[in-house]
Amino acid sequence: MNQHIPVPKYAGKLVLVTGAAQRVGADIVRYLSGRGLNVLVHYYSSKIPAETLKSEIERTSMVRIDLVTGDLSKEEEVNTIFTKFSPDIVINNAGRFDEENFDANVNANARTAFLVTRAAIKRMLVDG
Repeated sequence: MNQHIPVPKYAGKLVLVTGAAQRVGADIVRYLSGRGLNVLVHYYSSKIPAETLKSEIERTSMVRIDLVTGDLSKEEEVNTIFTKFSPDIVINNAGRFDEENFDANVNANARTAFLVTRAAIKRMLVDG
């Protein structure tokens, strides 16, 4: 099923996509920017792919693309992002996948999604 976000409703909105520098995250960024949404591309250790993605989008779109970095399992780093930016939409895509340590993956991924979502809700309530 191919669903498209209606451009008039969301055009110009700011979307934070976590884990957005590569793979699925990068495809989400391409999809959203192609429909007129401004995107915060979050990365943790993939700086070069994030910069490459930003350059690619800037060549083909007139939207704003900003890069943000941080360890989203650390509350202070999440808060830093939400102090600088006020996204209208958040897509929690970041994930840790260490085949040797399932429990650490679950803990990091759940914590990351929780901290980002909590910060987004707080910010959205302030912004109205």
